[in-house]
Amino acid sequence: MNPYHDSYHDDPELLMDINTTPLIDVMLVLLIMFIVTIPIQPHATSLTLAQSQALPVPEPRAIHIRIDANQRIEVNGTIMDSREALENMLTTLTAQRGADQQIFVDVHPQARYEQVAGVLAQIQRNGLKRINIVGIDRYSSK
Repeated sequence: MNPYHDSYHDDPELLMDINTTPLIDVMLVLLIMFIVTIPIQPHATSLTLAQSQALPVPEPRAIHIRIDANQRIEVNGTIMDSREALENMLTTLTAQRGADQQIFVDVHPQARYEQVAGVLAQIQRNGLKRINIVGIDRYSSK
């Protein structure tokens, strides 16, 4: 028996394969380096827009209704002398500003319930739905 005889190379069933793991690692490193060094292309589109003068949109003023201790009703600082005057004022303001108008109702603690309920009913009859009661926290129990 020959001590230099290699039985490993004499076996016809063994195939010699190249280890490709280092080759794949080198290729991935090169791919990453190419991706990092590529300059970024801006995707911008230049547009020429028409020049226009924007008009300021006026803020719709809210309607302020105040009922004092003497049962007087004020709409935006104007005292209403009757229910018909209040109805006419609400109809006019609704026609001018739309039914989506915001209303603030400020009621004095000494105002009568019937007066307040009547005013709220007139507001609702005019189709106004955005009613805010001012200072309602003063009526809550502490």
